Amino acid sequence: MTPTSSLALKHLQILQLIRTPGIGPKTFYKLLKAHHDLPDALATVAQKKPLPSKESLQKEMAALEKYGAHLIAFDAPGYPPLLKTIDDAPPLIFAKGNLNILTKPMVGVVGGRNAGLHSQELTKRLTYTLGQNGIITCSGFARGIDIAAHRGAHATGSVAVFAGGLDHIFPPEHAKELPRFLEKGVILSEMPLGTAPQQALFPRRNRLISGMSQGIVVVDAGIKSGSMITADYALAQGREIFAVPGSPIDSRCRGSNKLIKEGAILVENGWDVLQHLKMDPAFTPSSLDPKALEPTTATSQENMSTLEKRILEGLSTVPVDMQTLAHHLNISPQALRQHVTEMELAGKIMRNPGDQLSLPLSHSPA
Repeated sequence: MTPTSSLALKHLQILQLIRTPGIGPKTFYKLLKAHHDLPDALATVAQKKPLPSKESLQKEMAALEKYGAHLIAFDAPGYPPLLKTIDDAPPLIFAKGNLNILTKPMVGVVGGRNAGLHSQELTKRLTYTLGQNGIITCSGFARGIDIAAHRGAHATGSVAVFAGGLDHIFPPEHAKELPRFLEKGVILSEMPLGTAPQQALFPRRNRLISGMSQGIVVVDAGIKSGSMITADYALAQGREIFAVPGSPIDSRCRGSNKLIKEGAILVENGWDVLQHLKMDPAFTPSSLDPKALEPTTATSQENMSTLEKRILEGLSTVPVDMQTLAHHLNISPQALRQHVTEMELAGKIMRNPGDQLSLPLSHSPA
């Protein structure tokens, strides 16, 4: 038997075991510990319940190969080292892109989908700093902090963990980000192709983000949010918890501020994270490459309601100057000013001294 066919057989056996109803990661490892090897474990399970057919699993493996994805077993050299240490690590993960970064040190960065502009820009600078010092960013692929984290880390690559299958980009508008992202980054999932990212799957994804990481940085997290669930997993897994402080009157920051109250390490930039992890970096966060932090080009023909939504998403109760907001939205300051005037008259935003904009306190996001 050739090494390639031997590896394919091993992957098939792992799939056959974990696709059997009632067998999750923890049960998988218990079976392996109790039996001599995979074939022995499969034979024991087959006496009690029917196994998935080899033909269906071979089709699944072929579909993954056609999609350009790789299968990585729990004991393979390319499997993320820290992920191996959690008791419910996926026996098999599916990954596409720059697989080399999966074995490098990682820090998870998570936060709100509706994070303000200041927080998104801070996140990009933080992950850029981490990347320049050999630390790979790990996050989801959602709006807000997730996508900002990947944009900041693009120069060195980052890991995006999917709740569904690798072929389900969520949210759909981030599909246009994927080709550039995969130049240096990698997408990863434990779910089969074709799996939609259902709500129940996001906690499973969150444990992978924290499981692969030395620590988790939380930015703009609400009290009841997926980011707080990720922080809970990180705590249970013995990882460091970092949090960026936010305005106490912005409900988007109540979760991250709560973490700081409970002992999370307050951080304001990537340098703070690196120093705590004792990376002894020779890089300072002031040494930023502006080109690495350019915003993604926005759609040129947006209607009024879409642009208003993006303006509101970019603002918080902390004022931001109009030039910065225009740059973030990739529109001219003149075009922004026209919309801002109408939104101000409607009471949707506030104009502050120094031509700065913010949300009214009464419109602070829930």
